[in-house]
Amino acid sequence: HTRRALMRCFMYQIRYFALSLLAFLLLASVSHAITVPANILNYTAITLTYNGLATYPNPFQQMIAVNALNYTSYMTYNGNFANFEYFYGNGTIIPAWIESNVSNTITTWVKLSNTIFPNTGSATATNTIYLGFASKTTNLLSNTGTSGIGEAPQLSSVYGQYDDGASVFDGYWDFAGTSLPSGLNAFTETGGTYSINNGVTFTSACEGAGTGGVGLETVSSYPANSVIADAYAVS
Repeated sequence: HTRRALMRCFMYQIRYFALSLLAFLLLASVSHAITVPANILNYTAITLTYNGLATYPNPFQQMIAVNALNYTSYMTYNGNFANFEYFYGNGTIIPAWIESNVSNTITTWVKLSNTIFPNTGSATATNTIYLGFASKTTNLLSNTGTSGIGEAPQLSSVYGQYDDGASVFDGYWDFAGTSLPSGLNAFTETGGTYSINNGVTFTSACEGAGTGGVGLETVSSYPANSVIADAYAVS
């Protein structure tokens, strides 16, 4: 199904809109001998506990909340600088994106391959990924999706400078610039308007049923009942 949102009677701005396949995993920390990427001086292991009887979509996105207070000796992050990244045990960087940093909790998303979650014949199975820390003078923020870690567009001083969301999510739009990005259609009813300028601003009048509405819909279809839609909006 295409993903559509229709809004009436409001004015607010969306900074990004993301779609990801639904998956739930339990997270904990452990230690293993691994291949460490260049620049990584320290790391912590994250055990993913999953259903070994299930088949997971490939790829899928997992949210990981990092308590920065647990890593004060190793981690630094301020919106324009981050010295950490996620990786597999073979040293391959995992595409990752920072959603927010609130009260020392850094909310991140990783794009995982389902090959690390094989069918084991058991309802409870585990595998491991890693969070690595470079020196506190090495900035790993990147918009490439192949190295370091990216972040939501509004977190950096320059809008979208380190935004790699398109490399992490199945559908992602940060509305950088002044044009509607490809992959989305806008629709309006009488009294509803939108504008784009490093974010999309919707204005909707309260004019009764069938009027005043404005919204976006995806061009591509996504599986029903297995997609998370996430957006950052301010009124």
